[in-house]
Amino acid sequence: MKPVLCIHEVTPAILGIPKETLEQYVLTFDDGLYSQYLHWEHFSDIPTTKIFFISPAQLTEGLRPQIPNITSSLAHANFFGEGDTSAFMTKKQVQKLKLHGAIIGGHSFQHYREQNLVTDVKGPITLEAKFRFLKEDTQKMLDWFAKELHMPEIEHFCFPYNNEYKGLYPSIIKGLFNIRNVYGQERISVEALL
Repeated sequence: MKPVLCIHEVTPAILGIPKETLEQYVLTFDDGLYSQYLHWEHFSDIPTTKIFFISPAQLTEGLRPQIPNITSSLAHANFFGEGDTSAFMTKKQVQKLKLHGAIIGGHSFQHYREQNLVTDVKGPITLEAKFRFLKEDTQKMLDWFAKELHMPEIEHFCFPYNNEYKGLYPSIIKGLFNIRNVYGQERISVEALL
């Protein structure tokens, strides 16, 4: 099996990596950033697997102009701070990627960091509270995939921030939801090729 490359925002430097180099990897795209969709044609003819990991809550409705040149970190800060989704794809753009041969995988519903659980879990952040939150968030993600992308099952999942919650998250994803292909810290950052 090919090593797995992780790509967030697509920059001119990444577009400059020779396609012959990129075809040696499985290409994974985290977060559903608009820059990934904008440059789909660049990657589409590379003869390798291409997986886009989507968090449905971050997709934009397209009410504001989409921002193509923004880091993943800033896109998330804008989303969590102001509810601004303009750095992300629309549902229709995700559907087009799927239609044109990209694999669509899950990346949670809301792309939460562990510290964000404090605001959404009542009481202490116990192991049970984490389990309940991650299970509910995963179910919301799967419900969205079934309804909006007509995917009653997904085969690929990437942990947000590569956080496996000390093995808790894989047990939920693999054990409860039977998603077999999971991705996280074992991936190589595309910046390592620059």
